[in-house]
Amino acid sequence: MSRVSTSLLLLVVICSTLIPRLILIGAPPATDEGIYAFNALMIHLNPKPGLLIPDVGTLNFYPMLLSWVFGFEWNHFVALRLFDAVIASIAGLLLYKLIVQESRHQLAGSLIAIATILTLNDPVFIQFGFKNSIFAATIPLLMAILIGIKAQPTGKEWFGIGVLIAICVLLREPFVIFAILGVLFVYVKAGLNATLRYILGGITAALVALILIILLRGGVKSLLQAYFDVAILVDAMGGSKNIRSIDSLFVFFKNAIGLLILVCLVLSLYCFKKLQGEKLSHLGRYVFWILLATAPLLEPSLKNGFPYHYAVCLIGLSGLIALGYRDALFNFGAYTKFFTYGLIVLISITLLPKSKKIETIYQKYTKHLALYAPFADWPDKIVNQSNYLTITRAINNNSNKNATLSVHGNLLGLIPLTKLKPPHYTLSNLSYAYLYNEKSTKKLHHLITSCPPDVVVITSSASRDFYAIFNVVVESKQYKPIAYIPKSKEMNYGNFDGLVFKHIADGKPCAL
Repeated sequence: MSRVSTSLLLLVVICSTLIPRLILIGAPPATDEGIYAFNALMIHLNPKPGLLIPDVGTLNFYPMLLSWVFGFEWNHFVALRLFDAVIASIAGLLLYKLIVQESRHQLAGSLIAIATILTLNDPVFIQFGFKNSIFAATIPLLMAILIGIKAQPTGKEWFGIGVLIAICVLLREPFVIFAILGVLFVYVKAGLNATLRYILGGITAALVALILIILLRGGVKSLLQAYFDVAILVDAMGGSKNIRSIDSLFVFFKNAIGLLILVCLVLSLYCFKKLQGEKLSHLGRYVFWILLATAPLLEPSLKNGFPYHYAVCLIGLSGLIALGYRDALFNFGAYTKFFTYGLIVLISITLLPKSKKIETIYQKYTKHLALYAPFADWPDKIVNQSNYLTITRAINNNSNKNATLSVHGNLLGLIPLTKLKPPHYTLSNLSYAYLYNEKSTKKLHHLITSCPPDVVVITSSASRDFYAIFNVVVESKQYKPIAYIPKSKEMNYGNFDGLVFKHIADGKPCAL
């Protein structure tokens, strides 16, 4: 790679990933990153004697890799976002290399890469960072594609590609669809022997990782139970699945409109030239990119679909655009110039709202965090704009650092925010405990009285089980309300209120 190409690569990554991520880094905490931060905190705090990781929850491979963050005294959410930004930058670098390689044109490939990476890092898909493990899982996926494109049928690389895809799936389990498609792709490209090497590499890596994790956890029973529990949660949220998935699909269309227009242009011109009788090459590559773009649709079709689920499709769509540029569609001077300049105009138009959105978040939040101290707690100016942080302040003002906390609904992020441990892992979230115990208030009452948390926070935003859990807490006669943070349209996450209860009965050790 020339010095100019290397400089351009770094510029693309910095402008498309790091700068937007750093601008977002000071925003208040969000729900999904709160769940990931909770999992990282539990891995950091909870190992039993003789174990290196706690025997609780699902694999949580990505939170496990970043759980060490909680060993330092800083703003953990900001730190997790920062490391997530670095990981996203590596993914952006690999995607840039892949798109430029597929387009065979430095300028056009760079423009397509910038548009794709900026869209993937839109707040509507990542919120403020550390929302999920998608970017981390994308790194081994893109590495596998880059190696696989150049690999020879008799090469030894196929075993390593299988290992990379296994790591991808460990980082994000729903990406198993890419592992399955990989079998098809490898067989078509390189034959049976390469496919067997690919499968062997994947199985070997997955087994080694799983055996190691099981040994570190001390057993497999709770791991399997955790996935059954996830199925219960997904089923419980299934009532509005179709409506939410359709709404999220429209949000995706709205925020990825520029790239989607380019995809439609490529496919239309391809079909037009086929109808004209022209013989076009790379049919197999078109099929590859189309399957890579449509495979992620399986996840939102099976459960609640959110915009970030659909955003994964952009990886395949960007490859499709790059291939369209490279192929006979734009193989003549006039076409090439028209498409390149058209790309510049289209990207400029579609990215204007994104820059305004990011700038608004900076002015509202990050600007004040930067002036205060990037690794300290959020200043009051930001706390007063966030219901999550306001509830956190109410809890910390009414408890000591050794207190225990149980939450309800989507408030799991309060545990890493307050730095308080749950009394027992099963009582981290009372909504989950209620579901796992067949929605029995009697069983939930037994759990709470057997292992009473010092502080309980419930929210009416979780309307399905609010009254059931509220009544269990009140009727236990062990708690009194000490604070209420109301809903407010003016607040970040103002759709969540918080009723804070404090334990007033005689303290007793957890019996669970």
